[in-house]
Amino acid sequence: MEFDTTITHIGADSFEAPTPVSGEEIPELEEAFDSLKANTYDDAMKNSNVFVGVSVANCVTKEMVKSMNDKPILFTCANPIPEIDPLDAKEAGAYIIGTGSSQYPNQINNVLVFPRLFKGAIDAKATTINLDMMMAASIAIAGCVETKDLNREYILPCAYDKKAHEAVAKAVKGCAIKMNLIRM
Repeated sequence: MEFDTTITHIGADSFEAPTPVSGEEIPELEEAFDSLKANTYDDAMKNSNVFVGVSVANCVTKEMVKSMNDKPILFTCANPIPEIDPLDAKEAGAYIIGTGSSQYPNQINNVLVFPRLFKGAIDAKATTINLDMMMAASIAIAGCVETKDLNREYILPCAYDKKAHEAVAKAVKGCAIKMNLIRM
């Protein structure tokens, strides 16, 4: 299965539901996970571009960040204390940092998606929620950050941005209808 990996920035007002892509297994992804030899964060972070942490506070060190490729991206979502203090991560070379905490820029908070993902599904009378609908929600969220405002400390809207919430509902509804996942 081929995927378009191009990142396109779209405005929330011009959003259209993506062309459906789910429903098939992704053997390349499964093989990639099976082939991982990392047993520790140390191993996993070496020469990597992105770290997504949803674990415990203070389990990532500056040395681990330094072992990553140039301009690494860290999403340290342990809450209330992230895997590494964002100031330490930045000092160690992190290019973009997002945390689960509202104390820092780029708060990664599921309130951006919920409950509006469900509102969009209900409004469409959807029979299911699938990966395409979740992808539509994520694209809608990304579209809420205007290109002129996009920077290392502002890659996603505030958790309580009403424009983002409405964009998610609209995108999910549109995707469900486009994929014909609706009750008539």
